[in-house]
Amino acid sequence: MGKTLLTLTLAGTLSVLATSCRETVRYVEHHPTAQGALIGTAAGAGLGAVVGEATEDKPAEGALIGGVAGAAVGAGVGYLIEQNRGHHYHYHHRY
Repeated sequence: MGKTLLTLTLAGTLSVLATSCRETVRYVEHHPTAQGALIGTAAGAGLGAVVGEATEDKPAEGALIGGVAGAAVGAGVGYLIEQNRGHHYHYHHRY
């Protein structure tokens, strides 16, 4: 259980660091694809750590796999939301 807690703490810390920059926060607020990727990464890493600990006692590997899968799924869902809303964002746009 100690490894799981460490992995979840590291995943949470990385998420906070990724969103602490003002420009990053502005970007994420206006882009559902980025929101989905961030939420998917955190959720996938957390769930992957728990599953990795429970099945093979390898929470770090589970967190890595879950984080990557969560980022892909979250970004995909966010992209679909953007398209359904009719938003076509330009990545060079400044807020």
